[in-house]
Amino acid sequence: MSRSRPFFEADGIVLELLPGMNLIDVVARLRLEDYRASLERLVGEHGAREHPQAARDLAEVRAAIERINQGAYGMCERCGGAIGSQRLLALPTAHFCIACASVTRSADL
Repeated sequence: MSRSRPFFEADGIVLELLPGMNLIDVVARLRLEDYRASLERLVGEHGAREHPQAARDLAEVRAAIERINQGAYGMCERCGGAIGSQRLLALPTAHFCIACASVTRSADL
């Protein structure tokens, strides 16, 4: 099989390396793809009704993978700034930087 773009393969997951992807994107994508597969098995076997949190998590994981594909991963959806790499490693589905997440949480209380 010939590939026109560079790719990375680990643990049976093949990633096409898109322009602008960095190491955080690759690590996050690998983690997200593994988590996505686990959630899809759980929801597929037992249904979203039985595991509603797994279904919500699956939607978040798919959205994060799409942000990677679009080149928007790691950008805060509130302020447009960068989400710190440590935060992305800890929470790969993060939508907000720490500052904006704090403001959002405060507003929700």
